[in-house]
Amino acid sequence: MMRDSQSQVRRSGLRARRFVLFVGLVSALAAWPAQAQDGAAADQDKAVADIQKLGGKVDRDDKAPGKPVTNVSLAITKVSDADLAVLEKLAKLTRLSLVGTPVTDAGLEHLKGLTELKKLYLVDTKVTDAGLAHLKGLKNLEVLSLVGTQVGDAGVDSLKELPNLQTLFLLGSKVTDEGTKKAAEALPKTKIDLVAKMAEEAARKQAEEEKKAEEMKKKADEEAKKKADEAKKAVEAKVKAEEEAKKKGEEAKKAEEAKAKADQEAKVKGEEAKKAVEAKVKAEEEAKKKGDEAKKAEEASKKAEEEAKKLEVKKPEAEKKPEAEKKPEEKK
Repeated sequence: MMRDSQSQVRRSGLRARRFVLFVGLVSALAAWPAQAQDGAAADQDKAVADIQKLGGKVDRDDKAPGKPVTNVSLAITKVSDADLAVLEKLAKLTRLSLVGTPVTDAGLEHLKGLTELKKLYLVDTKVTDAGLAHLKGLKNLEVLSLVGTQVGDAGVDSLKELPNLQTLFLLGSKVTDEGTKKAAEALPKTKIDLVAKMAEEAARKQAEEEKKAEEMKKKADEEAKKKADEAKKAVEAKVKAEEEAKKKGEEAKKAEEAKAKADQEAKVKGEEAKKAVEAKVKAEEEAKKKGDEAKKAEEASKKAEEEAKKLEVKKPEAEKKPEAEKKPEEKK
């Protein structure tokens, strides 16, 4: 009996210890996802901070759990190949721009794990054919731009392992027309910007722009010449007008001087004429006066003659009178 009781006690204790271990294990398992999520969020936040320090920009999906980073742009920064290691923590990244950076093939190795990536822009980077081998695992990639890179025909051939690639940009790369043709055959669903066609279009557009610029320059030169001629004519007309104005001014001055002289002469002649008239009037008055005086003298002379005549008539008669009839004065 005692042995059975001891056995039961031992079994009960064992079950209790197992239960405690089970509860602890369950609790640990329940806490593990939250801890893992917290750790991932912390790693992501650190990655965002590092990207921003490099001069990059980040977009996050605020509606998704953990607000994962979905878009990163390091365009026109000095990011190095080693710096791209920070992207490995961004598993939900769908768009990445490395445009105008010094990134090489070695940097693309850090993109292997970004399986959610849909758009990748490697414009004007130092990537070559070898670097594209690191992109084979990006099965969700839809847009790839290799514009201005060192990628050639061999590199493009390796892209046939990207089943969802929809658009491929090759302008300015080392890919030939033959390589483009093979890529089009290997990727029938992919829209490829043909180098030759785009180059031809660019050349045509440039030629048109140059022609247009030449025409505009010619037109501008003609307009400038026309304006210069008009300006020259205007200057000449102004000079001529000034000369004519000067000439007219001189003529007007001469005319004014002549008029002043004529007025002066007229004034002098007027004064002389006035004096002549006055002299004439005076002479006429004097002549009239002399005439009157002469008339009076003539009349006086005539009267004197008449009186003398009368006296002579009376004298003989007086001589005949007797001495007695003479006046007392005569007797004396």
